[in-house]
Amino acid sequence: MSVVSPSPAGLCGGVWGYHDLPYAQAGSDPRLLLPTEAVALGLTFTGSVHLSDAAVRGPAAGFTSFVAGPHSGALVYDHDDGLTGIGVFLAPWAAYTLFGIPMDGLANTVVPASEVLGARVDTLVRELREAPDRQARFRHLDRVLARWMFRGPAHAAPVEQVWWRLARSRGDTPVPGLAREVGWCQRQLERRFREQVGLSPKVVARIMRLRHTVRLLLEGRLVCDAAAEAGYHDQSHLSREFRRMTGLSPRRFTAGAGKGENGGPYGLIADRPDLAAALH
Repeated sequence: MSVVSPSPAGLCGGVWGYHDLPYAQAGSDPRLLLPTEAVALGLTFTGSVHLSDAAVRGPAAGFTSFVAGPHSGALVYDHDDGLTGIGVFLAPWAAYTLFGIPMDGLANTVVPASEVLGARVDTLVRELREAPDRQARFRHLDRVLARWMFRGPAHAAPVEQVWWRLARSRGDTPVPGLAREVGWCQRQLERRFREQVGLSPKVVARIMRLRHTVRLLLEGRLVCDAAAEAGYHDQSHLSREFRRMTGLSPRRFTAGAGKGENGGPYGLIADRPDLAAALH
């Protein structure tokens, strides 16, 4: 999977990366997409992607170009043979500016991109498809996204400030104290955060803590050690939260993170850009 960071000009640090689609070769096992407060814009040239709720294990919905809002639960990803396109990964406040709509309407949903961007998404896909090479496509995306963001509503600086404070602490910062830091009451912070991020600060903190735990587990830490380092009350607390947000126990997840071996239901964990990329 190729990841290329866009140029920073006009993008305000809110566009985290462009990924070539597909995530994996055709015929491989479905991939698990971890919970994330990031927003994904999928721009497909050929074929469709299939996404479903990992905890529910229901039928997958098929999409060509799509927007995946912030998710507090994992998604299962698969795709058609011959899928081509680009995935754009956005900070939630940047998506608020880019799309020009309240983000709470996109939380825990995946919708056709045309429902959010209208006819301009078809124009963009056509222009990207006709570009001569990958670098030309990425440069064109830089220009188009910068133009759209310039025209969109500005996000509130305290929303971004609180998000970064949560990110740097891996979700381990009390929300009431963050509200005081930015000069808002907690209710105001909750309301503006839902509007411009899509989820509450507490839910975003849970997501960040889970993702930190996943990194620890994939580094080979024992579940009990990962629970302690990530700030869970105990191993049982971690296990309950992990199952609630991914549909898997920590051990089942780790077993399936290699190549679907040892009874793991999924193949390699395919993920949106990790916070580490945004924090450096």
